[in-house]
Amino acid sequence: MLEVEVIESPRSKLSFLSSRGDETLTWDPANTVEVETARSKYGELVAKGYTGFQLNKVEGKEIAERGTPLREFKPEATRIVMIPRTAGG
Repeated sequence: MLEVEVIESPRSKLSFLSSRGDETLTWDPANTVEVETARSKYGELVAKGYTGFQLNKVEGKEIAERGTPLREFKPEATRIVMIPRTAGG
């Protein structure tokens, strides 16, 4: 019998709020077409005033590092959360 080992590549996530609610776009960092789709969405959100934060795992929990917003799209990030700009008042 032939045994096949399936190795799944981890999928990265871009999470953001839209008029439809919470949305998530996923991509495989090894797939250039998917990376470009995610990069395009990231750029679209930045143009609308969103800021991206890369979440990192610390003791098994995902956290955003304070004061370190992303300056550009990072396809190798496992999770990016886009936060819309808010106006004070």
